[in-house]
Amino acid sequence: MQYAVFESYSLFVNTEVLTRRLQRAYDARKGLVTRYGRGQQTSVGLEHRDNPRDYHWDGLNRGGRTESPFFILQYTLKGFGVFEQVGVVKRVEAGQAFVAIVPSAHKYYLPADSPGWTFVWFLMPHPYIVRRIIDRLTGRDCVIPLDPDGPVMATVTRLFEGVCAQNFRDEFAWEHAALDFLLEFERSLTDRRYERSARDKLLADVADRVLPKLQTSIDIESLGAHWNMSRSHFSHYFKATTGLSPARYITDLRLEQVSKRLADTDDKLEVIARQTGFADANHLCKVFRRYLHVSPGEYRKHLR
Repeated sequence: MQYAVFESYSLFVNTEVLTRRLQRAYDARKGLVTRYGRGQQTSVGLEHRDNPRDYHWDGLNRGGRTESPFFILQYTLKGFGVFEQVGVVKRVEAGQAFVAIVPSAHKYYLPADSPGWTFVWFLMPHPYIVRRIIDRLTGRDCVIPLDPDGPVMATVTRLFEGVCAQNFRDEFAWEHAALDFLLEFERSLTDRRYERSARDKLLADVADRVLPKLQTSIDIESLGAHWNMSRSHFSHYFKATTGLSPARYITDLRLEQVSKRLADTDDKLEVIARQTGFADANHLCKVFRRYLHVSPGEYRKHLR
């Protein structure tokens, strides 16, 4: 199998710097797994592979359960490997990563024509983070370029160093680091898929129309009419431009306002629910927990 090879000098230098930093943490490691509660853990590794016969993973034959999947992010520091998914075969070079959901139909391996493959990886079964990543990934995201000096790899490095040093002081510090990775990873995918200025402008314009009327029911059809579109046309346009459905974005705006009120006021949940367009406190609690994985009361308690 033949591949085109391109690697800029700056990428090479930055990857070498990152490799040395990760290697120092790995050499001084106190552990390679951090666990907090059921399903709340991170495993990490730093490997070099040079024998194709000894390195081949099949995503349907390596454990994992459909009802409780986990994900692996593997980032190439030097050399290259191959990742296969949905009929697409891609080389994973220095400065590139793949994200694999286990179990799923994928394979990654060291091909015979590779000079070797040096990579860092981490594995996480956190249910909320796995679900968010599954929702974001598409077939075209099977191999992703990541700047070794960029924000995603900065969060990966902090997770890697924290696990190696076993220095997360509690489950909140660990989950903070994991969520930092998730948000930077989602931002990088969004920036790759959608033109930033058009996306930001549409989100801001919709927010300007929604926030003053947050206490009332927001009609997607009336939003579409403002842009001279039918409800269906506007929904497709909004999703294609921003990566979100209008209903999901409105929910995000509501929850953002709920979070601010929980942080800044002592208002009861019934009052906050009325102010932000939820039917009642019970409805607010259900939606808040569904999307933020914590109850409003727990959220307010942690902040204070």
